[in-house]
Amino acid sequence: MTKVSVVVIAYNIEHYIKKCLESIMNQTFEDLEVVVVNDGSTDQTLMEIEKVATLDSRIRVIDKENGGAMEARYSGFKSSKGNYILFVDGDDWIHKETVERLHKNAMEENCDIVLYNYYLVYKDNLKPSKSYTDQLHKIDDNLKCSLLCYITPSLWAKFIKRSFLIDNKIDFPNNLSYAEDLAMVINLFICKPKISILDKNLYYYLQREDSITKSLDNRVFDIPRAVNYIRSNLIKEGLYQKYKEEFDYLAYTHIFYNKIICTNNYNDIHKKINDAWKRQKININRNKYFIKLKKNSSFGLRIKMRLFNYNHRMGLFYLSIRRSMGIRY
Repeated sequence: MTKVSVVVIAYNIEHYIKKCLESIMNQTFEDLEVVVVNDGSTDQTLMEIEKVATLDSRIRVIDKENGGAMEARYSGFKSSKGNYILFVDGDDWIHKETVERLHKNAMEENCDIVLYNYYLVYKDNLKPSKSYTDQLHKIDDNLKCSLLCYITPSLWAKFIKRSFLIDNKIDFPNNLSYAEDLAMVINLFICKPKISILDKNLYYYLQREDSITKSLDNRVFDIPRAVNYIRSNLIKEGLYQKYKEEFDYLAYTHIFYNKIICTNNYNDIHKKINDAWKRQKININRNKYFIKLKKNSSFGLRIKMRLFNYNHRMGLFYLSIRRSMGIRY
């Protein structure tokens, strides 16, 4: 059996996919296969993939109708054969020793998942970033850490044992176009994997201006759906009450704080996502993680959090006053 499968998903990234695939072809670790899933691209992405595939027999191409990132990953996973899986987004790329170092660590530690670090790639510079916080070393509960995002909710930042996914019947939540990685990463840690940490920056995460994560459009309504999906899985496994405080904080940060408080992009979507938070019916005010967040926030930010939570119009009015005074966050 092949030791490692690298599953690459691609959608309308004709200008990026070649660099991604070349970074995988040039790995120092050779016992790998590359499964590239073209998710119904409407540009020249498939043509670019096929050009590169003719140069390396380890590349296999799946061309399918557009179904979203997670469905594409699942298609690639089903077609793959490696003992370990590395998911790569087709507009990113990896260090030449990524697979070798991850496989060596996984074998030495006999673990289910290896966490490793990455670079945020901007137009003019690289920013080293960790896929976990120091809290991971202090809290002996990986599910709690994932709910609190002490482990980054990105599937590509995990090197995963194939048998762990199969034995635990890990679900790929393919009905989401936003926050699908968050939902699946929580799925992984619900199943209590043995993890290892490789403190190396081995993945290059391109920061594109047209990325979905930088926009505020109707796709953000998948966040409440992802949150509800996580709640259902916690309930199914009998873990909801044990982790309710962590879950509530996850819901607050992903639906409300990240999209209402940490943005200056105010439109009809902003109001609707605020309403979606209200429908969660979570009383966040006594949540210990929320109290800590509020304590560590500036006075102006605390006011903003309180007013938007109470009434969206009052929050906007407060911001208009601050702007008229030349005050920015």
